[in-house]
Amino acid sequence: MAIAVDYTELVRQKQETLNALDAAGIATAQQIVAGASDADAKAYAKTFFEANLRHVLPANTALTVTLPNNNAGGGTLVLEAALQYKPYFLPAAVALLGGTPGQTTVNFSARSEIRLKNSWKCRWCSIIRAR
Repeated sequence: MAIAVDYTELVRQKQETLNALDAAGIATAQQIVAGASDADAKAYAKTFFEANLRHVLPANTALTVTLPNNNAGGGTLVLEAALQYKPYFLPAAVALLGGTPGQTTVNFSARSEIRLKNSWKCRWCSIIRAR
């Protein structure tokens, strides 16, 4: 039961991190197309990402933003997030099985790419998600 609780919470935090990453990417793409400076776009992405994490502690995440090379004609905005999940029951389970609890943090990363287009119809056209 304890392992199921840890696994369920891990999956929930992972999905919430992916959702926050996608939302931050789309919102930041709008800011770039509107003419935001590089520093302002990165700060906006971080603020938007952390505001949408829901149940994930921002201190357990790290966001990396790579801005497109050509803001006017397109380019690709890349946002990468790293999450450190600290299980509730895994250390106890390891100890019960005779092991040393040691390092029980689970790390994962996600990447979201938003291709910017210079179009009146659609300012961003695709999100590519790598898990």
